[in-house]
Amino acid sequence: MSNFFSSFPFERYRTKEWKIGILIFLISATISGNIIWHLDDMHVNEIKYKIRNISDENAFHLDKNIDQMMALIYPIATTVHEDGSINDFEFIAQKITSHYPLISEIALAPEGIIKHVVPLRENEKAIGFNLLTDPNQKAEALLARDSKKLTLAGPIHLIQGGDGIIGRMPIFRGKEKKFWGFVIIIIRFPDILYTNTMHELTNNGYQYTLTRIHPKTQQLQIIAASTDKPLDHPVKTLIQLQNTTWTLSIAPTAGWHDYWLLALGIAVSTFISLLMGYIAKQYAELKNYRRLLEKQVEERTAEISETKIQLHTLLDTIPDLIWLKNKDGIYLLCNPMFERFFGAKEKDIIGKSDYDFVDKELADFFRQKDRLAMEINAPSINEEWISFADDGHRALLETIKMPMRDESGALIGVLGIARDITQRHMTEAHLLQTEQLLEEMSAMAHVGGWELDPRDNTGVWTSEVSRIYDMPSTITVTKSVGLSVYEKEWLEKMEMALADAINKALPFDLELQMSTPKGEKKWVRTIGAPVLEEGQVIRIRGTMQDITAQKTAEEKVHWLAHFDPLTGLPNRILLNDRLNYAIHHAYRTQDSIALLYVDLDHFKNINDTLGHNIGDELLVYVASRIQSVIREADTLARQGGDEFLILLSGADADNAAHVAEKLIESVSQPYKIHHHELSITPSIGIAIYPIDGINLTALSQSADTAMYRAKHDGRNCYRFFTPEFQERSARNLELENALRHALIRNELTLHYQPQVALENGKLIGVEALLRWNHPTMGMISPAEFIPIAEESGQIIAIGEWVLYHALGQLRAWINEGMEPFIMAVNLSAIQFRHPKLVSLVLGILEDFHLPPQYLELELTERIASENPLQAIKIMNTLYDHGIRMSIDDFGTGYSSLNYLKNFRVYKLKIDQSFIRDITDNPEDKTIVKTIINMAHSLNMITIAEGVETLEQLDLLRKSGCNEVQGYYFSKPLPAPEFEHYHSLL
Repeated sequence: MSNFFSSFPFERYRTKEWKIGILIFLISATISGNIIWHLDDMHVNEIKYKIRNISDENAFHLDKNIDQMMALIYPIATTVHEDGSINDFEFIAQKITSHYPLISEIALAPEGIIKHVVPLRENEKAIGFNLLTDPNQKAEALLARDSKKLTLAGPIHLIQGGDGIIGRMPIFRGKEKKFWGFVIIIIRFPDILYTNTMHELTNNGYQYTLTRIHPKTQQLQIIAASTDKPLDHPVKTLIQLQNTTWTLSIAPTAGWHDYWLLALGIAVSTFISLLMGYIAKQYAELKNYRRLLEKQVEERTAEISETKIQLHTLLDTIPDLIWLKNKDGIYLLCNPMFERFFGAKEKDIIGKSDYDFVDKELADFFRQKDRLAMEINAPSINEEWISFADDGHRALLETIKMPMRDESGALIGVLGIARDITQRHMTEAHLLQTEQLLEEMSAMAHVGGWELDPRDNTGVWTSEVSRIYDMPSTITVTKSVGLSVYEKEWLEKMEMALADAINKALPFDLELQMSTPKGEKKWVRTIGAPVLEEGQVIRIRGTMQDITAQKTAEEKVHWLAHFDPLTGLPNRILLNDRLNYAIHHAYRTQDSIALLYVDLDHFKNINDTLGHNIGDELLVYVASRIQSVIREADTLARQGGDEFLILLSGADADNAAHVAEKLIESVSQPYKIHHHELSITPSIGIAIYPIDGINLTALSQSADTAMYRAKHDGRNCYRFFTPEFQERSARNLELENALRHALIRNELTLHYQPQVALENGKLIGVEALLRWNHPTMGMISPAEFIPIAEESGQIIAIGEWVLYHALGQLRAWINEGMEPFIMAVNLSAIQFRHPKLVSLVLGILEDFHLPPQYLELELTERIASENPLQAIKIMNTLYDHGIRMSIDDFGTGYSSLNYLKNFRVYKLKIDQSFIRDITDNPEDKTIVKTIINMAHSLNMITIAEGVETLEQLDLLRKSGCNEVQGYYFSKPLPAPEFEHYHSLL
């Protein structure tokens, strides 16, 4: 052996191992360097992406805030008339400055000289200031005048003190559109920057600059900056403002690269590269050493083979499995019985380990037991199931492993002897299985068994009974222990049943409630039967079952049948029981009962906006407040949804009204749910027994009718049931049912009211107006049946009918030789939001081969302002298909000027409520003029409806109105009468 080591070429292998280690180090260093460079690049890109989002968000808010205030110049510009006169400037300017505190000044500068300022206080120095001669403001004032555009300038130091951003709108008046002067709005600076989060950038680790190119010097002007130093490769965002562009630049304060992280990455990559090189070198060395070990194993195997031959004769005659392993788990010998286990001959087993014949888990188990025997230096005994490889049968072996030592006491390995004990084990297992089966069946059925000896009051019970009692299975069972869990009447019942079983030999079957030592309340069913011997009761045997879950389920079913699961309030079934009881009592005492029907106003909006979870919590809070108002003897029940019924026993109309007032006051107070502050109001209907009904059905119907009257009268109030309102409800129901057949029975017709241009008196269009002539009820007003059609959902079919027949009539008139004109058709809110509106309109136009410019869809201002963003989207789609839109009843709703300028409409229809008294009411006259001027400034035309007198017509013509319609020209006419009217034009 010494000759072998001396002849092995160690030096040659060490040189090769070092080369391999250096090569792996270089490869690892290259890969690590690329990864660090890539990660740093990703880090920089991530910061840029985050800064881009921050920059875009700040730019958006700054643009939006400035744009909102600059948009106010347009209504101010309408105060300057074509002849140069100024009207209502101070009134409008004061309203605007009171609502927009960031606006420090609104001024009019005829010919560039400021003459009108709001507010005048603190701005007196601005009076007489000439924008066109001042060296600081002249360039940008001329830019606004020459470009004829609203122009934003600044920030500029103001003559009256302070800094501001100035918006100048050039005004041109007269037929020659001569320059009149400027409308000026000054925004406080730097206050405007504090309306967004730009001032927080430095706290968040960023530096910024806000710049523009000065139009006079063409040099970069810094508007605002967080530092005097230039930014390191900042992210820039352009802000397109009125006739100018600002640039917002943002860069991280700490720079783009994390140098500490880079240094750490380089250090880690160097360490890993060195480690990889070292591992590669060590692996090469270990590979060489393995060759040496294999040589040693071959020599040792030869020595062991000699000993093995001597043992074979003895081992072959023993029926047990016998084997011998060395310390490393390598088999040295085995007998023929063991060969059957591995399914291999001894020659194939020797020199191998358990891992070569069985799965790793079993081999690990064998190896663990080998080590245990060697560690404790004593026999190790265990039982193990194995499968014989020769025929596949399984057997349970009792295995004894003991350490083997040579003559010098040195450990050789482990000797193993295994005996087949399968048959013995099966016998024992069968007995155990039978016992476990009985226990498991008892546990599955939750049924246990017990036995009591009445002679000494001792007994036994199964583990299931001990589980029910929450007592250990080892406890000594006695009669007193069995009775210790019962109290009061339950203890009395059990003692009496046991006494009858012992003394009278009577069986028993009881359901009892117990309290276990753990404090749990349980329901049990116990059945007992006496065992007789020579006429004497020698023991009592019985069963016990835990029926707690069954009892709980029965109670739950009963509760759900009578209570609302959300609020815990009685439901309609329980309310009916209590009302019947109250009615019987009231009948005997000649007393009255009040039933209140409470419905929450606009509750659906909360569910649709915030979700049903918030809505459910609100219902629970409302129920609690109602409960706090009524008496304990009264009943509050949930009808379903957002409806509640309140039963007031012994209450008359005055008592009911008093309770209703308290309910309105309590329920209407704000609610704080999570981070939402919510307000809700109730509408309450009241019915009185026996006047309005003698049972729950009649009383609830009457209270429901009264509740709808409360909603009709404005909500957040209460109303008593009256026959008149019942008649109105019956009328609405009658109209709704009749309306369902109106289309089929051709009861609907269209009348057409001419629309005339004021400029030349020429017919420019007609408005299609729906009429309903019922065969028995006669003419029914649209004001009565249109709301019913909308509430019942019939407006979709009716609206489609109106569109189809109005455009069909227009096509017929054109075919008869009439010059084409516009057909105006009204849209309801439901029609406007219908997803198939565009396809429906385009389909009808295509059916009659009509160009889209001959159709005008009228949308009320209220509908357009409910969801302006959705309205803009729908209008854009219709506009893209060439269909005109107009705003009907303008001035009666509320439209944001910001949204109005984005609506794709070409016409505003002035509501007739402003036209009716225009000649006598100065306020109506001013409103109409303002609407006309605003429409013209937004490039829209106006049409006035309800014109009935020549005086109204002349005033509208002088105010600049474009079109009119009304009885002065013609009432709405059926198609034949309109054809006659048209022939006279």
